[in-house]
Formats: sequence, C-alpha cells, structure tokens
Amino acid sequence: MKFDLADFAGKDVVFAGMGKGRVMEGLRELLKAHGGIKSFAGVHRQKDAEELYGFLRGYDQEATIFIKNEAVPAKLMPVPYITPWQLFFRLARDNHLTTVGITGTKGK
Repeated sequence: MKFDLADFAGKDVVFAGMGKGRVMEGLRELLKAHGGIKSFAGVHRQKDAEELYGFLRGYDQEATIFIKNEAVPAKLMPVPYITPWQLFFRLARDNHLTTVGITGTKGK
C-alpha cells in the first residue's frame, strides 16, 4: 500500500478535539511513519474563551496542517483543516481501493 503524504513533510500537525485519543494516536503513527511530519500535537478547546478554538489562529498556517476531529463542529474552526475521513478517502483513492459504507445502528 502506498502512502503519498508528501504534503505533510516538515509540517507541524495540530489535531483539534482530542476525544478519547484513538483516532489521534492512529494518525500520529501514520504521519510519523509515512508523512515526515515535524511535530504532532493534540489540543482541546478553551472552555472559557469567547472562541473555543480561536487560539489556533496563533499557529503559522503555512507550516501547520490542522486536522479536525468529527466531534468538533466545522463552524468552530477558524483555520483551514482536513478531517481524518478526508485523509482516509484520499489514501483509498490513491491506492485504488473500493470503499463501502454501511449505515444504521445494527449494521455497524
């Protein structure tokens, strides 16, 4: 399987919305092994801030890739981002894989 993650090389990665950490840890390992990232950090929202994720504007957006957890509403992200699902589908496409979605509580 090929992992063309050249656009991550030398970048800092910030994962917004850490949750229980399962997705974050998997991404950290994938990007360290195949992306050549400079650093990886998980961040929580700032509960008492006017803008929960406003502090993300303080990062250098040219040198940072932001990944948003699915639990974080898009409207709360003040910076451009990708999601773990977008990365998954990109890698699936690059590897000519077929994906199948199963919906419904009992089907999962």
